[in-house]
Amino acid sequence: MISGKMKKLCVRALRRELTAVEKEAFEGWLGAGPENRAYYESLRSVWSGSAYPVLDDIDVESRWIEFESRYDLDETKRPERPPVRVRPARTVFRFGGSKWMPATGFAFALVLITMIGIQQHWFRQPRVIRMQAFTQNAETMQVALEDGTIVHLNHASRIEYLQPFSDTLRCVKLQGEAFFEVSKGKVPFEVITDQASVRVLGTRFNVWSRQSRTRLMVTEGLVRFSGEARSAKPVLVERGQLSQVTARSGPEAARDFPMDSSSVTPAWMRGLLEFVRMPMEEIVCELGCYYDTQIEIRDPVLAKRSVTASYQNEPLETVLKSLALTLHMRVEKTGNGYVLSPGDESRKRP
Repeated sequence: MISGKMKKLCVRALRRELTAVEKEAFEGWLGAGPENRAYYESLRSVWSGSAYPVLDDIDVESRWIEFESRYDLDETKRPERPPVRVRPARTVFRFGGSKWMPATGFAFALVLITMIGIQQHWFRQPRVIRMQAFTQNAETMQVALEDGTIVHLNHASRIEYLQPFSDTLRCVKLQGEAFFEVSKGKVPFEVITDQASVRVLGTRFNVWSRQSRTRLMVTEGLVRFSGEARSAKPVLVERGQLSQVTARSGPEAARDFPMDSSSVTPAWMRGLLEFVRMPMEEIVCELGCYYDTQIEIRDPVLAKRSVTASYQNEPLETVLKSLALTLHMRVEKTGNGYVLSPGDESRKRP
């Protein structure tokens, strides 16, 4: 949630009125997380096209309420405000009792024409709408954005974005997993998660963001990958490479993954369950979403063990039995789903 103090600083930054102290506080807030920068970029893009007059005696607080409610940019739901009824001012022309001055009449006409022009320009501005698309467990979806970008949503995932995009940034917020086929253009395209941001001009890549971790896999082009840690430098991830960010850290160095004709699209888009050196805690998360079933791991050591495996159209019981043989773990069926725990130590291989 954006505080009222930071909202006012955003307005002052847009009007270029920040003092040295305010500028330092604003820049610190801006770099504190990708969601702050996305919020300010959205405001700046809308502000640049809003054609508000700049006046010295403007009421910043009331203008902010009007500005934000018009574009619905705040995450929280504001209480409804009763409409304010303003009585229009009455202009009276007196032609008698005083000398008519043409210059005064010309100035008034000029002001009137200017006001009408601003009003028409304002109402011609497209309304910015917050859009969202989401999937449930065991469900996938394809979303076409207005710029031609195609987003393939995996199960239990959500995207949010403003429509139309601004002239300076195309931004999408992601929770879950999605494969992006970004339409090429001069305006950067950015995907923001809770831990990281991905910026490109036009390419194809997969983003997985669950369990306080964001993983990027690039299948075409070059991608700039950043974490939420301000001190960490972003990395460039090329075709056939992947990287990941955990909470409050920078991105790991890009590393190669096996790249062939079938890897152009991720396994989940080809109906496969594929895990490459993936921890069991992430595997359990994916299995729970894919099969719409609750699965619990009761051992932290087991949760961190990594597995490489691939399945296609297999029942959940078969997948769990296969994992149990690989990790020597016990699978217990409960009323709500399954519980995984370490097996008997005497049954483990040396």
